[in-house]
Amino acid sequence: MTEILLIVGLHPHESAAALVAERALEALQARGLPADILRVPPEWTVLGCLDDLPGADVNRCVVPGTKEFDTDLDARVGDKIVAQAYPGRLAFEFHNYAFDHGSGRLAVEPGTAPSAFRIGDVAPGTTGRFEIGFWRNRPAGGIPGKYLMELPAVFAPVGRARRDRRAANLQRLADEGYLAADEHWRRVLNAHMIEEVDVEATRAAGFLDDAVVEKVVRWVSSIAAVDLLERKT
Repeated sequence: MTEILLIVGLHPHESAAALVAERALEALQARGLPADILRVPPEWTVLGCLDDLPGADVNRCVVPGTKEFDTDLDARVGDKIVAQAYPGRLAFEFHNYAFDHGSGRLAVEPGTAPSAFRIGDVAPGTTGRFEIGFWRNRPAGGIPGKYLMELPAVFAPVGRARRDRRAANLQRLADEGYLAADEHWRRVLNAHMIEEVDVEATRAAGFLDDAVVEKVVRWVSSIAAVDLLERKT
């Protein structure tokens, strides 16, 4: 059986994704599937640096040899690193998106029950609108990498004092030459700094219901089964 690796914590503000992953891990193991979880320490992340967490070091939050922020931690939890540290594992990386953006490929329409949520591929070139989305990293010329999953959540503004501290630390680092790689990543980092998942509101919305966890478990199990067949052929 294909060994499964769940990955959480790359974006610390997306905490509901980790809660779903932890319950999915228990369910997968209860069904006899070989599964484990990689919990990325918050001090590895850019937000950890901006929050001055103990053990955080900005030089571990950048692309090696540069001063570019590694917002998705590709240098520490990227496809090649995961493949080397966990050979043969099929990896699933868990994230949250704001359910009420109401645009793009991911959204939850008002009144949609969690039991009716659909899981679908939202990679470029695909079509359809889903409540839970995924895509697979496919590096040019390389073997397929991790699956990334986006789960709905309710986000709320980060407290003013914390936002101000993050902004001040970001400005200090910018003055020292640290920066996001381009405009896209500057927008991503800014969004990460000012909003975070409201776990209780997310729970109240039904996004942590057993039905959601079960859908995730069945989907991960089905992908693992297909992967096993492909490895045998």
